[in-house]
Amino acid sequence: MHGLNLIGTEGRIPSEGTQTAQSSARIALLLAVVASISLLVGCGIGIVNILLVSVTERTRADRARRVARGCDFNDVQIRRQCVTL
Repeated sequence: MHGLNLIGTEGRIPSEGTQTAQSSARIALLLAVVASISLLVGCGIGIVNILLVSVTERTRADRARRVARGCDFNDVQIRRQCVTL
């Protein structure tokens, strides 16, 4: 007979404890998936933040060196564009 089978695989009605255990396992799996995704996103944001701080510090140090040499910041940009072209 095809259709809806309300009886378990062993020929008996599933107990309430079995249903609770299955629900708990599904919730635990869902929580594990959400936690792993949030961990990956958090690590990605941390890495991007470290890279941003590193680039900002290097840019600030380069500007300080150029000013110490007597170069105007706009002159440096023009030279860079000329070399690039």
